[in-house]
Amino acid sequence: MKDDGWTLVSGKRVSRNKVSSHFGSLHSCAGADDTTIQKSVSRIENMITGTLNSSQKFIKHLVKTLNGRLRITNGTRLVALGCGTPTNSTLPLIRSCSFQWNICIILRDIFELDSVDIFDPVMTSTDRNIWDLLINKRHISKATQCGFLYSNTIYDTHDEDFEGKDAQLLLYMPHCEAFLYKEILNGVSQGKDPLDSAKQLANLDTNSDLRRNYDLERTVLIGNSITRYQKEDCSFLPQKIVKNMTETPLQDFPEHTEAFNNTFIITFT
Repeated sequence: MKDDGWTLVSGKRVSRNKVSSHFGSLHSCAGADDTTIQKSVSRIENMITGTLNSSQKFIKHLVKTLNGRLRITNGTRLVALGCGTPTNSTLPLIRSCSFQWNICIILRDIFELDSVDIFDPVMTSTDRNIWDLLINKRHISKATQCGFLYSNTIYDTHDEDFEGKDAQLLLYMPHCEAFLYKEILNGVSQGKDPLDSAKQLANLDTNSDLRRNYDLERTVLIGNSITRYQKEDCSFLPQKIVKNMTETPLQDFPEHTEAFNNTFIITFT
């Protein structure tokens, strides 16, 4: 499917030339609707509970694969890009976004990640408030966390090969547009902060105080197949980036197939 917005799933399109003005509404809203916020928070919290019960196979495979890719966990920064809006779109897109937020929050809790950023130009002030309420509390018990981790080994935070370097980066970008993957990965390969790169695409100012240097060796991507894009356009990414790339497909997500179909865990060595 071809789309020129940031979220590549079936539904209403958001054209790139409207991205900046649409995002600008985040700052111009008079105030978020408290009822909408609380209903959305409760809805996504219920989805998290449902996913933990009905999608354990999906989560266990995801956690196990990430455990084999992340060289550190405590100190890993998660950056979620292009997930869309859980309130201000068509029902299929709202469901996909809600489940993608759902899994993102579950990963944050399982791996106990302290640094999590999210950005999409279509997010409203209501969406931002919903996210803040969700991300500022824990949704998984220690027992549930251990249940997903007990058979896996988390790498030592003090891995000698990574001692003294910046923390590892987990890019969470299911179903984004090709241009976004290209811009973000090229930027990371040059040491650019992915959040800065994403905001620049939306013609927004970046906060240089938050910049941290990264490289692809310490980056794990959850997103579309880069190999497929490279086959369609051999200049999509430099060969030095893709030659040692590994892609592992996610298992089927039974609750809403469209949220993670054709999604991979991708590493660069």
